[in-house]
Amino acid sequence: MSRELSGIARGGLYRRCMARFQRARLSLMAGFAHDLEFGRGFAWLVVCFAGGIWAYFELPREPQLWATMPLAIGLALLAFRQRNRGKVAAAILIAASFVAGLSVANFRTWSVATPRLTAERTHAVTGWVEEVEPRTNGYRLTIRPVRIGRLDEAAMPFRIRVTGRADPQPIPGEAVTFRARLSPPQGQVLPGGYAFDRAAYFDRIGAYGFIYGYVEPAKIAQPPPFFLQLQSAISGFRGRIGQRIRETLPGDVGAIAAALIVGDRGAVSEDAQENLRIAGLAHVLAISGIHMALVAGAIFFAVRAGPALSPGLVLNHPIRSWAAVAALVAASAYLVISGASIATQRAYIMAAAIFLAMIFARPAVTMRTVAVAATVVLVMTPEALLQPGFQMSFAAVIALMAAYRAWFEWRKTGHRIEAAELVGPGWW
Repeated sequence: MSRELSGIARGGLYRRCMARFQRARLSLMAGFAHDLEFGRGFAWLVVCFAGGIWAYFELPREPQLWATMPLAIGLALLAFRQRNRGKVAAAILIAASFVAGLSVANFRTWSVATPRLTAERTHAVTGWVEEVEPRTNGYRLTIRPVRIGRLDEAAMPFRIRVTGRADPQPIPGEAVTFRARLSPPQGQVLPGGYAFDRAAYFDRIGAYGFIYGYVEPAKIAQPPPFFLQLQSAISGFRGRIGQRIRETLPGDVGAIAAALIVGDRGAVSEDAQENLRIAGLAHVLAISGIHMALVAGAIFFAVRAGPALSPGLVLNHPIRSWAAVAALVAASAYLVISGASIATQRAYIMAAAIFLAMIFARPAVTMRTVAVAATVVLVMTPEALLQPGFQMSFAAVIALMAAYRAWFEWRKTGHRIEAAELVGPGWW
């Protein structure tokens, strides 16, 4: 009897789950058809593109680049030729977007491939200082090596990262030599945890370690590459800004201020970081949308408020466009000095799209803007899809966009938009 009752219960649960799944599927298809009808299918293509990137990182083995790239191009050309065939064209375009995401991730993995150390050893290192990050008890250097012990050039990592304590502290762009204990990048500490080796791979870092003794100047025959010179100049500029802030505001106050402006969190003490975690404010140290909004928004409103005091300027000149140009320039400068993290890139791309829309008198706050920002970030760094910062950042922005649409429509027409109209009637 109990077996029969448990079987009936399982059958009822299965039917309820299937009914909910069917309702969710119909809701999704209805939302998809509604967006296509009103010309909002681009965002769905970005979702398919991201799905291709996710599928690439879940594959059991590396696909061949010579196969994925031509397949994506071929599907895109086929979708263009079949663009007037309705559902057939839509299906081909979805497949093209999916394969395009897979091929972009495949190309990115191939393009950043670099040798790694295979064992922990002590080496004499000579190379260019690419970046200097201060720490509470020393500094961390990102080095572009020219020689590492007796390693062949084919086995030498493209970039290494080491920590040191002895003064004087090197400066970006300087040629240096030192002895260091180097080891290969470590994998996940816990199953399913953060993959340190994957992050190092896409940063083209082939070894980590620590410096023995002093870092001494070196003489290297060949000049540094142009992009290294540019990157070192930007890193040095950011470092000088951070150092000036910390000198003016000693202690954790200056360290936190430097973190908010130039994205340098290494000088913040462990006690201050723990206090921020307890208060739920640790995320403020990571430069993201709120920082970009404060900088660009302050410049926009300041530039717009000044000319607004003159009726002649307001009536005869596009001061809104002027303010948008000034805010775009300020946002670009802040992107450079802040270190251009994934969250900052997303915020900058969205801010740039909004300000460009203002300049050309187009609708600014739309889901298309979010889709464009996601596309640019994923094309440049497909691995960002796996990072919590990317996922939470775009999820928050999409939710804010949906809430803004409901509020805007209510103000405009008095019609209250229910949740079912934003995401469909299904419980998903």
